[in-house]
Parts: sequence; structure tokens; C-alpha cells
Amino acid sequence: MPAMRVATILPIPFLSAERDAGYHMCLAHLMHLPEYGDFFRSVADDGQFVLMDNGVVETGEPLPFAELLHIARMHNVTQMTLPDKIRDAKATLDLHHDAIRRTKGRHPSLMAIPQGKDLSCWRKCAREMVERADGWGVRAIGITKFLEGMVTKRSDAVLSVPEIMDSGLDIHLLGTMGDDPTEIYHSAQALRGHVRGADSGMAAIWTQAGLVVGDAPRPRIELDFMEGGIPEGYNQELLVLNRRRWLRAVQGGHL
Repeated sequence: MPAMRVATILPIPFLSAERDAGYHMCLAHLMHLPEYGDFFRSVADDGQFVLMDNGVVETGEPLPFAELLHIARMHNVTQMTLPDKIRDAKATLDLHHDAIRRTKGRHPSLMAIPQGKDLSCWRKCAREMVERADGWGVRAIGITKFLEGMVTKRSDAVLSVPEIMDSGLDIHLLGTMGDDPTEIYHSAQALRGHVRGADSGMAAIWTQAGLVVGDAPRPRIELDFMEGGIPEGYNQELLVLNRRRWLRAVQGGHL
């Protein structure tokens, strides 16, 4: 069973901790910041895998696709997510269709992201994306964390659409679903080596709240990327601990 690759999302001042990780997630709406964009361009140029997300989770709306494509090309990212709309299958499919029409010339590998207001809608969306993947030039499918409340773990959703596993598309688990830090691990195990990778800002989120990963429910706060530098009193030792606990949770299923 191939090892699942892991991208740990960290605030800007701590990006160097992931310098040699080999697998990275960057956020398109932050790529204009020199320290941020230059870091991911550097690791991409070194041949490391860089997945660029469209920023919808952090901003509420994905950037216009022309802008996303420009950013991706400028920073030599390996793969980029197509624009999506959280829990809205129709809007997401429309955004994907429109984006594909605009991907002329050189572009990174593309990731489709099924969405839906309930599991039935998500399944229909996923099936259509798998059916169209070859024609679209899509090479991966991202499984949203916004399946929370619909399934216990995301592998339940994936296994309910056998076409995903049969498609040969790479699977990436986007973020952490719910409060359980081991959800990614248990989903990956249930999918029997079909998960290429996963990402999360879990370590930084718990640290920002002054909590230890797994010792309290997930804080419902937005990650502070510290564009202005490390805030006074920030507990860097706690971040080191939480990063270690998050990696144990996702790679070994325990804290």
C-alpha cells in the first residue's frame, strides 16, 4: 500500500518547517505575498509536489479562474483545484465547465472537487465529474471536508460512488472533517491505498486557540497566516507539539 503524502498548512513565518516535505498545499489568494509565493515557487522548482487551492474555504468565493490559472503558471505549481462552491453541486459543475473552456495552452494538472447540499447531491456531482474527467483533462479528485454531518468519515462517501475508485484518478482529502484528528487516517485506510495525499491547517488552528491537538474539539476559527509577522506571545513550542501530534494522527491514527 503506497504511503499517503501529507501537506501541513502553516502560517507564513513557519513555512520553512515544511521546506523538504515533498508535498505541499498553497492557497491562491495568498500567492501575491512575496514570502508566501516565493516559498512555493521555490519548492515547485525543486521538483516537489505543490497543490494550489482556489481559496474558497478561506474567502467564501474562489478567485476568477483566469486569475487562478495565471497564479498557477507564474508559480509553477504541480496541480490546481478547479473553482468550486461549498455544498452547491450545480454551481460547482458550472464553475468547472467554465474553467475547462478557458484552459488553453500550458496549464498545471487539474483537480475536480465534488460538492452537494446532501450526500445524494454529492454522489451525483462526483459521478458526473468522474465521467467527464478524461475529456476535461482532470487527473485528481478532491474530497471536501464539508461532508461533515453527511458521513462519519469521508471514505464512506467515496465508497458510495464506486466509479471514483475505478477511475484511476488520484484522491486527495481536503482539510480535516469534524473534530477527530484521525479522520484522515481512517478514511485513507478504508480506501486501501487509493488516497494520494491530504492537507490540513489543524496544527496551527489548535495552536492559535492555545489548545493541544486532540485534547479539545476543533476550534471553529479561521487560521491566522500572520502576514504581519508572529504575534506577541504566540506559543511556538505549542505549534511544534501540535504539528507532531497532527502528523501522528494522520499517518498513524493515534496522537
